Amino acid sequence: MSRGSLYLLDEATRLRVYDQGFAKGYTEACAKGKPEAEAKAYAAIYADNYVLGWAQGRAEGRAEGKVEGLAEGEAKANLKTALKMKELKVSIDIIMQVTGLTKEEIEKL
Repeated sequence: MSRGSLYLLDEATRLRVYDQGFAKGYTEACAKGKPEAEAKAYAAIYADNYVLGWAQGRAEGRAEGKVEGLAEGEAKANLKTALKMKELKVSIDIIMQVTGLTKEEIEKL
């Protein structure tokens, strides 16, 4: 896990997520019958890892969303270009070459 993803979290979020992780870790340690001091130490380690995992998941989600958004934008641009070319009476073969769309997709426009 990358500690760099922690920089994407503001302090309030980091503390909230840490508290959630601590509570889960403490509950888990107590359920295993660990003494209180050991349960708190276990919970602190659990919470640190919980925050790292949460931050990494958030960073990965943002990256995936950005890629999906760019792909969606490119697809819309290709449709818009194809429509304009079709209005200008450009041949379907050329529109297919320029936009990467199929003949069926172009004919639906």
